[in-house]
Amino acid sequence: MTVQVEATETTITALLERIEHGDEVQLLKNGQTVATLVPKRSSEMIAKGQAAMDRMDARAKDLGLKFDYEEFKADKESGRR
Repeated sequence: MTVQVEATETTITALLERIEHGDEVQLLKNGQTVATLVPKRSSEMIAKGQAAMDRMDARAKDLGLKFDYEEFKADKESGRR
């Protein structure tokens, strides 16, 4: 989601609610990104994510495949399953 800086004064509460639900918000000034607001990620969430990545990597190795996180991330962002 992108928002012009001028618009944030009246919509900060709504933006914070979206961020709390996992959205990232880019703040634009004169059409240029000046900041990105992201949800706070707990160390527990980060550890769980790393553990999941390690499991995917191990499973890929068991199958004789190579797991590439950047490729996985690009596929996820483009909507591929």
